[in-house]
Amino acid sequence: MLPHEKRLNKIRKQAGKIPFPFENQRPPQNLLIEYLAEALVHEPAPRPLLASAPTGIGKTAAVLWPLLKHAAAVGGKIFYVTAKTS
Repeated sequence: MLPHEKRLNKIRKQAGKIPFPFENQRPPQNLLIEYLAEALVHEPAPRPLLASAPTGIGKTAAVLWPLLKHAAAVGGKIFYVTAKTS
């Protein structure tokens, strides 16, 4: 087995153990995580998900945490786009 294959196998085995980045999830985050989980397991392919919510509810953590776990488990990539306004 090649070194990168070993590394990918290790990442896949650890994917489910990636902790949420904060001590607790907020209720809006729980809902967003639930919707994302449903979109990821949709057959035959993941469904697109567009989310809009007020500043400060934790959208980034709520979206990237399950995506990182899923991408690590299946060897996928993440392309995350967010608006930046000041």
